[in-house]
Amino acid sequence: METVICPNCGSLISIPKTMPVSVTCKKCSESFGVEYDYAEVGFFGKIKMKYNDFSVKHPKIIKMAKEKGDDIIVICEDDHYFTENYSPKLLFKEVTEAYIQGAEVLSGGIGGFGQAIPAGYHRYKVDWFWCTQFIVIYNRFFDKMLDYSFQNTDTADGVISKLATNIMVIYPFISEQKDFGYSDVTQSNMEQQGKIREHFARANKHMKSISLK
Repeated sequence: METVICPNCGSLISIPKTMPVSVTCKKCSESFGVEYDYAEVGFFGKIKMKYNDFSVKHPKIIKMAKEKGDDIIVICEDDHYFTENYSPKLLFKEVTEAYIQGAEVLSGGIGGFGQAIPAGYHRYKVDWFWCTQFIVIYNRFFDKMLDYSFQNTDTADGVISKLATNIMVIYPFISEQKDFGYSDVTQSNMEQQGKIREHFARANKHMKSISLK
């Protein structure tokens, strides 16, 4: 088991296998954050790091937004990039119109979905989705996220798809996901290089076929 030294009293603290983002010293009761070296944690360590990122940081961000009275929050992960379809004017328009239509979550681009129906000129309502590299969460969805009890097997897109009843996506996608592993907790995506890009290629093709009907 890995250990760290308490910066307050100098005692050794054992790091649980769950790799939490913070630990508390049993001797002086001081709590502090823990950072892990991505290159040294191994495959399952990377999964735990991503899970902790999602289950701890996202609710914390949402709680802060709720306390401040914010209408929306934008979550942009480290593997996101804007496509050639992006423009600030388009994003603002879609965020505003989706809010009016009662959206709980608006995605800039997804790597998979089941069904999609038009909700606007550049916007579709989907039943579920994969990939959360760029999402807008509206205040009407805050409490659902804050009330949810996170499990070790959870993924961000899985939880949101389960809880939200009005999910929308901008199409053509203004955001897609780079393929470098850590930012996706899904095991198959981390193990197979190029898998993320395949997901987005298929999702683009699927969405295009729907848009042409």
